Amino acid sequence: MSTSEPAPRARATAEGPAQDERRHPAAGADELADVLLYLVRLADVLGVDLDEACRSKLAANAAKYPVERARGRGYKYDAI
Repeated sequence: MSTSEPAPRARATAEGPAQDERRHPAAGADELADVLLYLVRLADVLGVDLDEACRSKLAANAAKYPVERARGRGYKYDAI
């Protein structure tokens, strides 16, 4: 299982979920679970506190992309 496998499934489309996802919704859940398990194991091996890493990343993103200027725009932080 590659961590890139769920990526095409996550792409938003106007039509909603891909046809395959409507027929087999558990397939996406299984792939996401695989990625999560791999991530948790990797974080353990590397000594990364995932909770702290996520909080830090959210704080950094909040500083780069202030809601009042970034909401609804896909610009890079230096263009906001």
